[in-house]
Amino acid sequence: MFERNIYDSYRLYSERRFKMSGYECFEAGGTAYILFPRDESASDEQDILAFVSFLREAGDSTIPEFVPTVHGAQAGLIEGVETYLCKLPHPEQVRLRKYPQDARSMGEELAAWHEFSRPIQSKLGRRSLVGQWGKIWTTRLEQLEDWYEQLYMQGPSTVVDEAFLTTYPYFMGLSENAIQYAVDTDMDGNGEEHYAGTLCHRRFSHDAWIPLSSYGGIIKPPTSLIYDHPARDLAEWLRSRRSHVIGERSWSDAEGFLQGYQRTKGISSGCNRLIFARLLYPVHYFEVVEDYYRCQIPMDQQKLGHSFLKLIEDEKTNEQFLYQFAETRSMPNTPTGFPRVDWL
Repeated sequence: MFERNIYDSYRLYSERRFKMSGYECFEAGGTAYILFPRDESASDEQDILAFVSFLREAGDSTIPEFVPTVHGAQAGLIEGVETYLCKLPHPEQVRLRKYPQDARSMGEELAAWHEFSRPIQSKLGRRSLVGQWGKIWTTRLEQLEDWYEQLYMQGPSTVVDEAFLTTYPYFMGLSENAIQYAVDTDMDGNGEEHYAGTLCHRRFSHDAWIPLSSYGGIIKPPTSLIYDHPARDLAEWLRSRRSHVIGERSWSDAEGFLQGYQRTKGISSGCNRLIFARLLYPVHYFEVVEDYYRCQIPMDQQKLGHSFLKLIEDEKTNEQFLYQFAETRSMPNTPTGFPRVDWL
């Protein structure tokens, strides 16, 4: 089916199929290709095409270009999934040193890429998420509030239902604090720099980029790109390392990442506040609850239920992480300073 779909959509003969960082890849005629599912896109298609065009014209060879189908469409139907196809460059063609090996070098690379991408602001007449976090999070919280009230009225029927009813007020409080900090920071402002967006990733982590080989070279999934405040990437990297940075010894990993970033680009007090607001917002809770109650497959829902209960058990670790970040990155509690969460 895979080989047939590739030929029907692109007139390519898949000679060898393999995976790279979890993505499906194949070779055809001596060229390697990689597939990105369309439904994982962080931005709409026109935005992504604009991002890719800008970056490649500016000389960023780590961004692969979409290969259109034989019918001129941007995405092809591969094994029932709408998918973007990109050529994989040879590692020697990608002008970037070896994949960052530690937190500090990752911070340096991210800062350099944020600065490289910032000029797109003057050319992009499309949506920006800068200053929109509070509104987006409020809408999501209201949806969860509706589910909570419906379940409260009908009563729980499973252990997961009971856990949701018990824990929702706590996570609602986290969400409301995060929303307030994001809104207050946007209202306080911090000069033009505070509102300067750049290209970010939907969920940045140490594995957000795809290494082409052990010798060097990477590519960045174009479907992960989104125009937002740089605090987004900083916060999401820290969130992804949450379980690794608890305690005085391991916290140096987080500090190394932030210090590496600051070597190229300073982190303002407003940016610090947005980082903390994003970390405070319990996206991990929202995602597992939403997936559980939307799931229609009993076996998958059972797995999600176990994940939800495990998340509740591990929440103390998240609270310790938030407290440690607040203690380590705190600044004077002024209108443009870093807000403290007294209950942590």
